[in-house]
Amino acid sequence: MIEDSVLVIFPTCGNDIKFAEIVRVIMKRFALKDISIQRVTYEKGCIVFEVNNLVDAMSSISEIYGIDRVAIAKKVKNEFQDLVKNIVRIGKKLVVPHNSFFVKILEDDNAIIDFKSRDVQFVASGDLLADTAKNNFHIKIARDENLADHLLMCYIGKNASYVFIQSEIGLGGLPYNSQHCNALSTIHNPTSAASCLASLKCGLVPEICLLYHDTRDLKDNAKLLGLVANRVNQKRMKIMVGHIEFGDVGISSRNALLSEAVAICLLAHLPGRNIVLPLNIFIHSFSFVEQTLERMRKVNKLILSPLLFLDKANIINTLEVAGMTNMVSKSKSRYTASKQECRKCYERADKLSRKIFDNLKTISFEIGPNYVHDIIDTV
Repeated sequence: MIEDSVLVIFPTCGNDIKFAEIVRVIMKRFALKDISIQRVTYEKGCIVFEVNNLVDAMSSISEIYGIDRVAIAKKVKNEFQDLVKNIVRIGKKLVVPHNSFFVKILEDDNAIIDFKSRDVQFVASGDLLADTAKNNFHIKIARDENLADHLLMCYIGKNASYVFIQSEIGLGGLPYNSQHCNALSTIHNPTSAASCLASLKCGLVPEICLLYHDTRDLKDNAKLLGLVANRVNQKRMKIMVGHIEFGDVGISSRNALLSEAVAICLLAHLPGRNIVLPLNIFIHSFSFVEQTLERMRKVNKLILSPLLFLDKANIINTLEVAGMTNMVSKSKSRYTASKQECRKCYERADKLSRKIFDNLKTISFEIGPNYVHDIIDTV
């Protein structure tokens, strides 16, 4: 069924980036994956690609930001009977017996058609019920798309229509580097990685410093780094790596808060004005947040803290959506600390961060299945 089909990509709703910018990002992504493009068609609400490998193309698009939905679709004529026939044909293969379905038609404002899209929806739904009734499928039409077990979608473009065979929700956000601006981040725990991903989702280019305490910590944090690396449009990635040397970090919340303070102090030392901080008002005490912001203001840093007001449930959801399901249990509990404790924590973190800064390593690795071993071997 995938033969003679196309890839239909819907940019994020409300995205003010021009289609040409999004196509540039997508074409670079395809080039990294050795996917060749035969043709690109611009519709008002989507972009249609004819490529040599639809499955790999769809998989690679699901890893980048700036996309609302991506689908493998059958390209058909803008003719009523042709549309209905193909929706029914594809629906018979997709809808499981005893399940419900809903036919959703998206129509381009410039579509050249002599029929109403709701008529296609009505007739296709009826024909699909009639055809499957012969085989005792016992399927039914859902009242709306949210209640349906299977959503059968079709986009009517200006000169052609596209009946979806397979579709996925995209990551949303802005395309990679659409802001043309870099931002410094540390990755030292799941929440810091989620903050880095949030900045990437906003169209920023992350400059990453990977921090670790021991070999196991290095391996865990390198895996977190991979979630970011897979979403950038690069073949190789350059990062900084720093070793935090003090006691057992996992024993107490005091040591965990000190790790956070060390990472923040290190960002203050590094060149670059834009910094991403994994601060959260439900995790960190207000005193810690207040002192952190004051310190960054003194060194003229522009603070980006995308998780600041998310509650714990939303942070956990952010980690799971980002692919950190196995790391959710390691996400932070609340760190309670008074003003005096925060001050003492930062005094110690200042000294530790200077030592890390003096011994930072810059490494480069190829983004791929062996990147974790490459990082560990290089360090």
